[in-house]
Amino acid sequence: MDFNKIMIINLFQIIRKFYWFILRPQTTGVRVILLDKKKQVLLVEHKYINGWFLPGGGLKKNENPKKGLARELKEELNIKIQDDPELMGIYENHYEYKKDTVYVFVVNLNEIEINIDGREIKRAKFFSLDFLPKNVSPGTMRRIQEFVNIRNKENIW
Repeated sequence: MDFNKIMIINLFQIIRKFYWFILRPQTTGVRVILLDKKKQVLLVEHKYINGWFLPGGGLKKNENPKKGLARELKEELNIKIQDDPELMGIYENHYEYKKDTVYVFVVNLNEIEINIDGREIKRAKFFSLDFLPKNVSPGTMRRIQEFVNIRNKENIW
């Protein structure tokens, strides 16, 4: 990514945080612990932030969380989920001056073909639940630890 794009993205982030500080918006999003047949978890790297995260994204106004999850996976990774996702929990985040509600689902897929959209996602990779990369986001790490029962569930992202 060239220097001008990075500067524009950084400026946008500053403006967005200032907007959130003034108006305190409410946002809703979805994330998924998506497992392959080896029980490895899919993590993604975004183009606009460092680290590994659970796949997902923001919901549109009045969008059902399960439908939003299916849309996000299709748009970003070209993954189509067939089964009904299992809700693991609903979490809140008040970081960055907004109220963010995040629905976390668990999905098991036997056959997965990933095609990254190239707009937001830089890379997607499956990892063993025992050997995760060092730069997993704190919220992602907490959700995975809750999933494998080595951490008590919290409702704060």
